[in-house]
Amino acid sequence: MNSLKSFISKKVVSLGEGKLIGYVLNVCLDQKLNNLIGFIIVDEESEEEKFLSFKNLKSYNENYLFVESVFDIENFFDSNNSSPIGKLVFTNYGDELGLVEDVIIDKNKVQKIITNKSEILIKNIIKNGDDFLIFSKKNNIKKNNFNFKENKTENIPKIKIQENVSQKIKINENINKSNNMFDLPIRAYTSTSLLLNKIALCDIIGFNNEIIIKKNEIITKKIIEKAKIHNKLNFLIFNCK
Repeated sequence: MNSLKSFISKKVVSLGEGKLIGYVLNVCLDQKLNNLIGFIIVDEESEEEKFLSFKNLKSYNENYLFVESVFDIENFFDSNNSSPIGKLVFTNYGDELGLVEDVIIDKNKVQKIITNKSEILIKNIIKNGDDFLIFSKKNNIKKNNFNFKENKTENIPKIKIQENVSQKIKINENINKSNNMFDLPIRAYTSTSLLLNKIALCDIIGFNNEIIIKKNEIITKKIIEKAKIHNKLNFLIFNCK
């Protein structure tokens, strides 16, 4: 089995021409997140993005992907097929399962989703949305030593509704809730200006292992723009104080 993140920044080599084609910028999964269908490749000189289908991949190792020929690289790819890394996960009851950090695959078959709070079998997916992943069957979720609250007194889960939610809910704020209630999903910032001068809680790494911000550094406009370029804005939002 392999980690999806392990493919990021690998260099792509054509064996027929002995040529370095570029490096892996991102990975592409199908809409149901069942299969790895290919890789978005970037030419380091032209910075042009191209597509390498998994079926055209000859082999790979720790640092390189190998294709038979440069003609195995395609000029177009479907932008709707992308990696779920960075998306927030909820169950169909509205219970938060964390932010997707990685995906485990066997050959090109997706096995499970790894979040910062849990491991979730891919067969339990309900919806791969533009912004969130929705899963069902909570009993099949493997916990990663986090406080996962369950309603043990009633079969039907309840959601604690707070008054003036828009004013009271803040990112990374500890809210006291009853043990018999599920956490209300947290809404992301409506304006990135609210991130300014906050402090990063961890190192955030972008494409090609480029450092976006280090732990305890102050968030600036430049860092916010950089996070957008590397598709790490959501991760930055949920990892600052």
